[in-house]
Amino acid sequence: MEKFNTKNLVAKHAIIFSSFDSEISIHIFMEPFIYQDEILSPIIFLDDIDLPSTKLCLLVNKALTFTQGDLSGSIYLGGAHHPVDVIGLSFFLSRQNKLTVLVKGIYDFEYEGLDGIANEAFVLNTLLSSCDVNED
Repeated sequence: MEKFNTKNLVAKHAIIFSSFDSEISIHIFMEPFIYQDEILSPIIFLDDIDLPSTKLCLLVNKALTFTQGDLSGSIYLGGAHHPVDVIGLSFFLSRQNKLTVLVKGIYDFEYEGLDGIANEAFVLNTLLSSCDVNED
């Protein structure tokens, strides 16, 4: 049985949106990879984020830091939802004038267990899009 490798968790794209109750979420889509003979395309779900807006132009050059436990999400892998603790979100314009989000955090694989992997710090950087249709 192959062991899970956290290097497979590479961010492909992220989407920011708000729900009807104005809760802001970011979903980070990962590049597909093969694990235990299955193709996986996991998503990190971050909900109820305290951001000033979902409008991309208002997020440029914003940086937020969180203490452990302030912004938690999850990623589904190996038949379980694993907590993801985010400690930083930063928003930058790329050279192509597109908004990117830099996410710093910790995967908590010890909580549900995943191939005996310990918790691991991560940094992800990916393009951010907005699919929000709610008015401000």
